[in-house]
Amino acid sequence: MLVFLKKDYNINMKIVLLRFNDVLRSIREKYNFSYEKLADILKCSISTVRSYLITNKNVDVNKAISLKEYLEKTYHLDFYDEFIFLKRDEYYYHGSKRGIVGEITHNYSNGRKNIDFGPGFYLGETFKQSSTFVAGEDGQERIYKISFNLDGLKSKYLEGLDWIFFIGYNRGKIPQGNRYSKLINKMKLLSSKDYDVIFGDIADDKMAMNMEDFFSNRLTLEQLEKCLKQLDIGKQYCLRTQKAIDNLDIVEEYILDDVFRHFVREYAINKRNAAVEETLNVLKTTDSGLRFEDLLNKYANE
Repeated sequence: MLVFLKKDYNINMKIVLLRFNDVLRSIREKYNFSYEKLADILKCSISTVRSYLITNKNVDVNKAISLKEYLEKTYHLDFYDEFIFLKRDEYYYHGSKRGIVGEITHNYSNGRKNIDFGPGFYLGETFKQSSTFVAGEDGQERIYKISFNLDGLKSKYLEGLDWIFFIGYNRGKIPQGNRYSKLINKMKLLSSKDYDVIFGDIADDKMAMNMEDFFSNRLTLEQLEKCLKQLDIGKQYCLRTQKAIDNLDIVEEYILDDVFRHFVREYAINKRNAAVEETLNVLKTTDSGLRFEDLLNKYANE
């Protein structure tokens, strides 16, 4: 286990292995499938089905795919939302590709640089958001369910141009020099203020290409906004002070089995490809609006 948590806020954490066998049991109960029916769908023997359901024998990925395809074809089921992703809207989530190691601090970055809102401990709004962000192939990724609230904390919500310029500043996209010194100083001031939490839309992997194209002046602001509307990206919260860190409680640590990781990766890839396709459509239909360079020049001296 990679996790070495020290603070009291982690003391009640449960470690939960998310196994596809549990999904299979849920599906059997919901649709009242017999062992014979499941064996037919999974393309295996009845004894294998019993092993999956009773003895927790690992489900073969290809058999799980057969079940997924059958459900989608027969019931038009949103397989991911209903059986793979957890809906716990009252919690926040943090995804880590290697697990949280050591004590969480207000400048926790897990080795990442040029982060959207600067150094801090980041939370997302959904299990889906956090799991697709970190899902890999080595089995070390972890998703943490976290109880957190903004009570008593000084927070700043970023949107519009403030959101764009602040991400651009933290990613090193605003050119240095006297021409942009006022804008840079404004971003430095925002960064240095004593906000416990800064939050706003998350510029995650699914839209990384869109953001990079925008910062490289290949997309206009209007085109970027149209692309972002297709992603349902949610909010991210950057906890910047120890006061904010002390306001969280890690409730559970989720570990995905091999089949879960396969489906989460597949989902992330499909969403990313859909975003690329939508970007191409946007580029074909509109070329109006200001580019990042235009915005920099327009607001540099304000």
